[in-house]
Amino acid sequence: MAFSPIRWQHMPQQTEENDPIEHLFRRALEALRLLGKTVHDGRRPPAGVYAFFHYNGHATSALQDCKRIIQRLRTGRRRLNELSYEENPLRREGLSHQEPLSEELQAVLREESDTTELMKLDLESLYIFGGILLDQLSLQAIAVGNISCPKQHRREGGR
Repeated sequence: MAFSPIRWQHMPQQTEENDPIEHLFRRALEALRLLGKTVHDGRRPPAGVYAFFHYNGHATSALQDCKRIIQRLRTGRRRLNELSYEENPLRREGLSHQEPLSEELQAVLREESDTTELMKLDLESLYIFGGILLDQLSLQAIAVGNISCPKQHRREGGR
């Protein structure tokens, strides 16, 4: 049985202009662009492949992935709030454990469970992609600081 969602009116939707998370990501992306430009303008390297710019591209990509995951988490949180408001009127006072739940309440509870599980996966993804982002930022710091960083893992017979 399908049900129409009740929109939660108590939580104003953030627009891109006043959203603090969006503002934070825009600042972070701008900082990565500025870092790349500063390194390029300061060193004026001849054309070619450079690890720093490779790391900068990967850091930008990882930052955008983290932003997408956080946006999905926020959407999931809003949906859980809406589902909570849908669930409350469907629960009856004094509901005994022997009475079956209504089809509509079961559908809401299933969607709450699915949404919660998806948010759990998104949190795990954020942990992984956040780690990737930190790795890329460390590689940039090593490249900018010209820090010696010998490889610790070498293949047998390799270089």
